[in-house]
Amino acid sequence: MKNTIWSKLALSLGLMVGIAGLSFALYRASLPEPAEPKEASQDTVAIDPALQAKLEILAEAVRANPSADSLVLEYANALFDAGDYIQAAHWYAYYLEHFDSLNTDVRTDYAYTLLQTGKPMEGVAQLRRVLQIDSTHSIALYNFAVLHAQIGQLDSAKQYLKRAIRYASDSTIVAEARRFLGQLEQFLAGQERTQ
Repeated sequence: MKNTIWSKLALSLGLMVGIAGLSFALYRASLPEPAEPKEASQDTVAIDPALQAKLEILAEAVRANPSADSLVLEYANALFDAGDYIQAAHWYAYYLEHFDSLNTDVRTDYAYTLLQTGKPMEGVAQLRRVLQIDSTHSIALYNFAVLHAQIGQLDSAKQYLKRAIRYASDSTIVAEARRFLGQLEQFLAGQERTQ
């Protein structure tokens, strides 16, 4: 029994690392984000000088015009790309509140930033909201699968992955979801053999 729990935890952590990278890579389409920028958070790591310059320009532009939805979203996305999830979350929330509360792509990125900043329940709530708006949103379905795998609900994770595969129009998402699904099925088959 104890071995099973540790096996699931190890699988979940391994999948989480792989999926976190994929989630970041999969949904980096330019989306608009919120107003009034703050100083970069302490979590910001060394970033590409070109991205840093872009962040500085965008921060100034958003300060000058916080009602420009496309600037706010571009700023949030740049923060996301830089790995500054705390500030990205702030600006995604601002965008959703002030400009377009039904934008499922922004809300999915917002959920991801919440998950990355230690607010998993808030992230789950945002993903649920995305799926209420669009039950076929493949990135949200994929991220929900990851969450279910992380908490050991592997059968639920499989179902979300199957839905993500069914609705995804991006071949990268389909390939990664299939890879992840294969890993889950292999793990579950191994569990059944040991029982």
